[in-house]
Amino acid sequence: MKIPPRNIEQFIQQSRTNVRAILLHGPDRGLVKERSNTIIKNRLGSPVDPFRLAEIPAENLRKNPGRLAEESATLPLTGNNKIIRVTDAGEKDHKTFTAFLSDGDPNSLVIVLAGELRGTSSLRRLFDSNSDLASIGCYPDEARDIRRLVHEFCDQYNIRVTPEALEYLALHLGSDRMVTRQELEKLVVYLGPADQITETDAMAVIGDSAAHSLNVFAILVADGDQQQLMRTWASLRLEGISPVQILRSTLRHFQRLHQVVANVIGGGSPSACIKALRPPVHFSVRDAFERQVRAWHPDKLRRAMSILADAEEYCKKTGGIGDVVTGMAFLRILNAARKIAGTKTTGGHH
Repeated sequence: MKIPPRNIEQFIQQSRTNVRAILLHGPDRGLVKERSNTIIKNRLGSPVDPFRLAEIPAENLRKNPGRLAEESATLPLTGNNKIIRVTDAGEKDHKTFTAFLSDGDPNSLVIVLAGELRGTSSLRRLFDSNSDLASIGCYPDEARDIRRLVHEFCDQYNIRVTPEALEYLALHLGSDRMVTRQELEKLVVYLGPADQITETDAMAVIGDSAAHSLNVFAILVADGDQQQLMRTWASLRLEGISPVQILRSTLRHFQRLHQVVANVIGGGSPSACIKALRPPVHFSVRDAFERQVRAWHPDKLRRAMSILADAEEYCKKTGGIGDVVTGMAFLRILNAARKIAGTKTTGGHH
């Protein structure tokens, strides 16, 4: 059965479950690992008895499919509660878990860790459709999830966070849960004896290359610079940034452009309206941002935002890798950006 997002936290916090195996899958590998650890701790206690936890790479089970059933039937001396964690599972492991359903010992819980799986994946369909199995998608955190994480972190260390710093963190974190936690740990070390995170603190610590590359990518989309865009896209994907994360970051850029353009139409100057944005526009892209504010019309920005939001929704709904859908969305916006640039060059009105 597929666990809906609103029920995931409640499900993983349970100390007992009727399902025999849980598939954790998605582009956020840090979240996959974190949820796996939470399930293990809640079912086996802390510290975990090593005799009650077995870890097997999926590759080993492909060579010996019967090993999973054998391992599940070997109960530990310290109790009949056992967990087997299968790592690096993929599409080709569908048969392993189909066999486990008929042969495995029901006293053992199997946790399966996988990366991003398409909606048509036979492995996902097996776990989604069988009442003895559970499937949990692990996707990059939304801004509200990051805000919640930051607040939990601040409570843990007894520090405060300003609203501006919180918004900056919500915008620049989230590609991977483990990376988010590591960045917050770095922020705590940076603060030292201080008891409040300011926007300046957040910008000093969370100015990582991935966040900067995402900003640059969004600028290139709005500029219509296809050649440079393709190089940046390849670089982001090599860094492990998912299409959903790239779409979301680019959508945020267009939302900020739209906000400034609306304020300029309301009577403000472009430079003053940009200066008032929070989080502030990074100095390295400020000139490009102002150029785009002067070039893009509100209707065109709304259309671009709609294209990006639809592509993100499609990627999340289908669970697919999303490169094709994302590429088509960016291509449509690039074409619009080039027309806007051409109109601007010839002196017409966009």
